[in-house]
Formats: sequence, C-alpha cells, structure tokens
Amino acid sequence: MTLSRATKAGRSKEAKAHKQLTPDQFFFYQNAGYSFDPKTETAEQGHTRCAVELARAEEYARNLGWEFEWEFDQDPDLSWMSDEEREQEHEVLCCRIPDPENPRYSLASLCGISDPDSDYRRGSRGGTSQRSTRRVRPPNRDLGRTLGTVLGRQSPLPTDGSI
Repeated sequence: MTLSRATKAGRSKEAKAHKQLTPDQFFFYQNAGYSFDPKTETAEQGHTRCAVELARAEEYARNLGWEFEWEFDQDPDLSWMSDEEREQEHEVLCCRIPDPENPRYSLASLCGISDPDSDYRRGSRGGTSQRSTRRVRPPNRDLGRTLGTVLGRQSPLPTDGSI
C-alpha cells in the first residue's frame, strides 16, 4: 500500500525522499509506519530515519541468511476491528525468524499480521528483522562495514547488535 499525499508539501517531501533514499529505503518510506521524537527531530526526519533503519535491518538479515517462517496466528487479537469486520474471514499470520542454532526458538517474531499482501509481508519481514538485530550480535565485527550506504554516506551497522 502506497501512502498518498494530498498536499503539495507532502508530494514534495515524498519526491525529496525518493531522490535521497535507495530503492529499498524508499519502499519502507512509502509502506511502513514511523515514529519520531519531537524533541530531537521533525516528523519527516523520523519518517526517513525509520525507513533507513528498516532497510538496513532487512539487508542485515539477508546478509546473515536468516529465513522467515510464516504461520497462522493461533490466537489473533482482532479487537481493533469493527464487529462487521470480525465476522468476515481473515488471514492472520505470524512472521518469525527461527534461531539458526535451535530452530525451535525464534530470534524475533511479529504476529497479528492481518490479510497481508506482498508489500505488507515485506514490511513485516523488515520489522521482524529490526527486532532481531537488536538482540543478535554480528558474528564478525567487520560485517557492519560491508553493509549498504545510507543517504550517500557509508554507514556501518553498529557492532553491539543495536540498530
């Protein structure tokens, strides 16, 4: 789902982001949620930062060869839906990254993913990757230096496992 911008200012922000971001980063800019700290950044800076972080986490997971497993959410919380919506059938999934050392356990998981299309699934994989990178230390301290460029500057991932 692409976010639509109704104002000229919104279109110019998206156009500026399109020029500054890599295709992967721009995908998350358009398709993922974001947060910002009004004490330290504008909403647009937070939007861009979150898109960059999700793209970095996605690339990190890809470079480590992490797999994503999808399974049905056995106990979904649909309380946010209207009564009419809850009466309809929904595909509600969990996305998880199995621990490579013990696949019974997960490095991270995200559940309650309702009726996902391919963009929503990719966004969910990015969010799940981001959660796992906060807990997992890269096996090689130089790995972070080999990953992508952010906004035209080399930006290695931290070696302490945080993004």
